[in-house]
Amino acid sequence: MSNVPVPGTIVDGSAIDSASVIPEQSNSKYPPYPIQGATNYPTPLPTIRTGATKEVPKGLPVTIVNPGLPPAPVPGTWDTLLPPLPPPLIRTGTVGIQNPSVYMDQMLVPVSGDAVQAVGGIPNPRPLTGLTIYPTIIIGTKS
Repeated sequence: MSNVPVPGTIVDGSAIDSASVIPEQSNSKYPPYPIQGATNYPTPLPTIRTGATKEVPKGLPVTIVNPGLPPAPVPGTWDTLLPPLPPPLIRTGTVGIQNPSVYMDQMLVPVSGDAVQAVGGIPNPRPLTGLTIYPTIIIGTKS
C-alpha cells in the first residue's frame, strides 16, 4: 500500500480529514483527525465481501464508516494563547465528493477524495486524506 491515497479507494475509520481553523475564535486550529468515533463505528456491509479464498469462499464483509453519522469532534489548539483550549470542532458526517452516487447495501460508501462536514471550520468540508485497507476497490473513477 502506498503512502499517497488514491482518489476513490474506500476509506476505513483510520482515515483522517484535513486541518482547519475557526478564525472567529482567535484563530483556533484543528489538526487532521481520524474519522472514526463512537458515534459512527465501523459498519460491516452484509452482502459486500472481500478476501474470499478456496478455503473461505464467503470472504469477510467490507467494513466502512457510516457516512451519515458524525465522526468524533476534533480537539483544538490556539495559535499563541494558552489554555483553556477552544471548543472542539463538531463534524456532522461525510460528504460524497469523489463518490456522490455509489451505494453498497443502501449506504453511500466514503472514499478518499470525499470530505467531512465541519461546523464553522475553514475549510468546510474537510477533505479526507487517509489511506485505505481496500486498495483494489476504486469508486468514482473511469479506470
